Parts: sequence; structure tokens; C-alpha cells
Amino acid sequence: MIARGKTNRLRFMPTVSKMLAVVITAVSVLTVSPGAGYADPAVSEITSATAEVSSNNAAVTVTFNTYAQPAGSLSDLMDGIQIERSGSEQWVDLAADSAGNDISMNGDGALVITLGTALTGTDNSIQIAAGAVMNTEERLSANVLTLSSIAAHDITAPVVTGSRSNDGSWLRVFFDENFSLNVPDGATGEQAAAFLKAD
Repeated sequence: MIARGKTNRLRFMPTVSKMLAVVITAVSVLTVSPGAGYADPAVSEITSATAEVSSNNAAVTVTFNTYAQPAGSLSDLMDGIQIERSGSEQWVDLAADSAGNDISMNGDGALVITLGTALTGTDNSIQIAAGAVMNTEERLSANVLTLSSIAAHDITAPVVTGSRSNDGSWLRVFFDENFSLNVPDGATGEQAAAFLKAD
């Protein structure tokens, strides 16, 4: 009797070992499965951005390398932005630069900075503090993002500064800046001249 009981126990032990192995494997799989804190590797971190000037140099749209959103409120984000205007060589908080400055985020995840005082010059810069914006997985930007050499568009039309003529056989007109003619695409030199004469 005793010998038979020992044999049953010995046969039972491999079965229990297999069951435990299955349970441990299942627990291990559940432990490493994605949870709420899991970051999708397909979603890029915010590491860079570009700037585009519009609205007669009174707006700058900052487009990040991936969809972005404020890490906190828009007010917090505003506190994390500085501007250095051409010729100033000094960083200033965006709110201190002009009382008319404002920010918003558009539907594409880009930051739109509306300026109370339009940009001038070709060497403006904007700086966004580390951790001020985050991606869709709520991963904060790790580094300060600095956008340099933001150029204001030339929105002033050329001005005639003088002219010269030779007895009416020709006329030369001088302007205060270089410019190009807004002629149809692919126009030859003669077509461009005819287009200019017609206007």
C-alpha cells in the first residue's frame, strides 16, 4: 500500500510541474503586456521644429517633427517660450515681448504664435523650453527647441527712386531694391516685356 501511494505521488509530480510551468508562462506574458504607461515606438518624440512666417510678419507657425500638444495649459506653454528679435541679441519671454502676443495650437498639432508687433529683419529666433510640449503618447520634449534665422517677409513694395532718359528714345527707372516681375510661368524675355508693357 505504501509503495503504491509513493508511485502515484511520483507520477503526479511531473503533471504538477507542467501545470506550474504553464501558469508561470502565462503570468510572465501578462506582466510584459502593454499597459497604460506603454509608449508606442511608432510615435516619434518631439526633437525638432520648423517655423513659417505669415500674416504680414505678425504670425509664426511652429511645426514639430510629430504631432504636439501643450504639456499643461496654453498659459503654461506661453511661459515656456522666448523670442529674440533681429538685432536685439537678447532673449525675452514671449509675454514680456508684447502684451499683444498670443499662442494657440492648430488641428495639425502645430503651435501658432500671434505677435502684437510684427517681425522685422532676417535673424529672429524662438525658443521653446524642454518639457513644454508633448507628443500624443504624452512624452515630453526632452530638450530646448531653438528655431533660428527666422526671416520676416519683405512686404514693402519697391519704391521708384529716380529715372533717366535719352531724348525720349529710352527710359531707365531706378528702384530702392531689387525685385522680380510677376509674369506667367515659362514666359520668355519678350513675353515678359510685353506683359510688363501691358500693365
